Amino acid sequence: MALLQYSFYSQSLYMETAVNVALPFYKYGDARSKFEDGGRFPAVYLLHGMGDDHTSWVRYAAIEQLAISSGVTVVMPQGHNSFYCNNRRAKYAEYIGVELPAHMETLLPLSRKRDERFIAGISMGGYGAFRTALANPGTFGRAASLSGALDVELLLGHERGATLLGSVFGEAGSVAGTENDLYHLIANLVRGGADIPRLFACCGTDDQLVELNNYFCAKAAKLGLDIDYRTGQGLHDWQFWTRWLPVAFDWLLDRD
Repeated sequence: MALLQYSFYSQSLYMETAVNVALPFYKYGDARSKFEDGGRFPAVYLLHGMGDDHTSWVRYAAIEQLAISSGVTVVMPQGHNSFYCNNRRAKYAEYIGVELPAHMETLLPLSRKRDERFIAGISMGGYGAFRTALANPGTFGRAASLSGALDVELLLGHERGATLLGSVFGEAGSVAGTENDLYHLIANLVRGGADIPRLFACCGTDDQLVELNNYFCAKAAKLGLDIDYRTGQGLHDWQFWTRWLPVAFDWLLDRD
């Protein structure tokens, strides 16, 4: 097992940025042999939620053990409170969807195959995972959202949501039909007959975002995109996420 704490200058963000990477080699025979034979690992790009950072996975979740048991490299970037969208100061969508995978695959023994490159996240990161995958359907084969803030227009319509999200998305009504509107991305991909990444979503039944997740997945289905959507007992917290991360990883790797 190796945990890399890495900083580099991002051309998309116009600044130095940090990323943690959990690599599953040098622990068990299969992973070590794969590395020594010149093999490349599948990778999950794991996006943190609002108020957290790239270190949260190591501090709050057993992410190293999950990387080992799954045989997958986990890339954990710093996203600040950007919702992984482009803004006037930094192009986070471009960074997560294009620059970071290319950089990591040059630096580390990671697979360059679409069906071995995945993205997932919690809360804000769940939205970011879906947005990134849908905006880059040729890059990511699957995406998973845990307790995702998936419908930002609905959130902007509430006072607390407007306070938290307004600096990223603007006022209510400003997202519909744009590159940050997941429904818009889905409709365009379905209409164009694209090979759409497969999507997984889960949410706690006592989470304040469960109704939003119910609504989003139902609307996505009406647009022609079926999402593997599951609910279980839990809140919007690390207890739920640590319980469901192995489930999401098994689904991403098509092992469930």
